[in-house]
Amino acid sequence: MSPAASTNRTFPRDASSWAWRGRRAEGGFPARFSGKELVMRLLVRTATWVLAAVGIKALYDRLVPKARDLREPASQVLDTAKSSSRELADHAKAAGTEVLADARDRSVNIREVATDAMARTDSAAKAPKKSGSAGSTNKASKH
Repeated sequence: MSPAASTNRTFPRDASSWAWRGRRAEGGFPARFSGKELVMRLLVRTATWVLAAVGIKALYDRLVPKARDLREPASQVLDTAKSSSRELADHAKAAGTEVLADARDRSVNIREVATDAMARTDSAAKAPKKSGSAGSTNKASKH
């Protein structure tokens, strides 16, 4: 070997080399396959694609009905949840309206009671006080 060949790290280009065997014919052109080899390669590749397609079709047939069956209960659950939330909202609105009406009624009652109490205190304050002679006789009789 020459020193230049030992430092060159590329593969040798002779046809007997292991790196080039079966890949290129002599002269550097791609090797030609015989008719039988070409047909066999085509059949193997076609069979591979056909088997892949059959597998995909089998998975599709097996999984699509399950997915369809799972979608229906989910939509039913969503419909039930929607109707339940609407009923809850209506019930909450009705309860809020009742509470508001009750609060108004009670405030009216409280206002009436307070007005009556104020009127009584005003009338009691305006009424003349009676003299305390009866009170003094009671004290004297007790002794």
